[in-house]
Amino acid sequence: MPVFNVSKVARKINVDSIYALLDLQTPARVDSLKQLSEQKYKQWDQRLAALPKPGELKALEDQLRAIDPQKINNLGELKSALDGAKKLQKQLNGYKKNIGGLRKDFQADLAFFRSVGKQVPRWIQQDYQRGLALAQLPDISVKNVAKLLFGQKLLAQFETAVSYVAAARSLAEKYQAAAPAPEDRPPRLHGWDIHFSGAHQFPKFWIQSAALSGVVFDSLQVSGVAENIVSDQRIINRPTKIRLSGERKDGLSLELNSILDYRDSLKQENILIDLRQIPLKNVQLSEFALLPSQIASGTGALRARLQFKGNSVTGEVNFRGTGIKFAPEPDSQLNPRLRRIKQRLSNAITEIVLEAQIEQQSGDFRFVVNSNLDNLIARELQSILTGEVAAARKNLEKRIGQETGKYQAELDQLAGNYRRQLQQRFSRADEGVKKLQKRIEETQKAIEKKIKDKAAGKLKDFFKK
Repeated sequence: MPVFNVSKVARKINVDSIYALLDLQTPARVDSLKQLSEQKYKQWDQRLAALPKPGELKALEDQLRAIDPQKINNLGELKSALDGAKKLQKQLNGYKKNIGGLRKDFQADLAFFRSVGKQVPRWIQQDYQRGLALAQLPDISVKNVAKLLFGQKLLAQFETAVSYVAAARSLAEKYQAAAPAPEDRPPRLHGWDIHFSGAHQFPKFWIQSAALSGVVFDSLQVSGVAENIVSDQRIINRPTKIRLSGERKDGLSLELNSILDYRDSLKQENILIDLRQIPLKNVQLSEFALLPSQIASGTGALRARLQFKGNSVTGEVNFRGTGIKFAPEPDSQLNPRLRRIKQRLSNAITEIVLEAQIEQQSGDFRFVVNSNLDNLIARELQSILTGEVAAARKNLEKRIGQETGKYQAELDQLAGNYRRQLQQRFSRADEGVKKLQKRIEETQKAIEKKIKDKAAGKLKDFFKK
């Protein structure tokens, strides 16, 4: 499995690319509403042709103006004038009924013109959500960063330990081959030279205890003891043990305990190493794209346990580094954005905790490293990219809003103009009808009053006779 695909981080979210892929749905939907609005307007434009035209109302008004009660004195003519006014009223009532029917039908489409743009914000939001789906945070999967950074060094130390153990075994086998073990009982066969030991068998050499001292790790003085360094452990029935310890002026300390057991045919070695206060200065690391390749300073502690049994090897290494600071790399070939990400990751890693397991058995080799770096780096990258995604989404929302907003404004303006034009035609018709209605009522009242006055005068003259 790849440790990390840096291309996922290298590609910054491109709002222009997302916008090009988005294929906004709002403009087409708004265009459909505009066409529907235009169709409805044309339909009503045709239907409102049935409204009384200004010329028709003027013709009625001219007829009404011709009826002047002040100039009519004959009772019969007054009654004819009243019939004429009522005829005009009946014609006007037809206009009023027609206007009322059209107005009632118009209410549904009037609501359409008023609310046609209310669904556009929902469409804009849908476009925005589809844009967000394209501006997703990439899957940040970071695996075994510590294995990449420290794996080569751990394997190199492992190989060194294996070579030392192999040398020790080779030496032990050399001396053990010189004589059979006490419990060996070769078959009684003619022609064989049989080895007879004395009452007490002794090894060729046996160093029961030896003081050890030396210098390791650049002036770290160590001392200790080695017990039972012997040509054949089977004779004394004891394993070889080695203990070493030491401390340097800067605080680096070492403690080593090992047991080399060659008493059985299955040879075994157990090695335990403790290192404390390890100065992590100028420690070179394997290359990782988003981290510097060198630790400038820090302090570490390490415990390693190796167990060899026959041809099988198992090992465990625990390491903890604190106060970690990485060396700057001014000549990085990364682009400015990736350099900022690299610097942020470098600042975030102040502690390294890892556990490594090594196992080799029957030709199979397993090397596993777990550390805090995987989650830490993934978390930092997640935080960095989350900020970038949030900024991109905000930019995308603004871009979508600007583009789709103008369509909504055009629709609102178009529908508003159609609504106002149609309402104005109703208003003009209403105004003309109301004005004429008032004139007809005034004329009728004047005629009726004059008829009443004429009738009353004739009655009075009748009684005078």
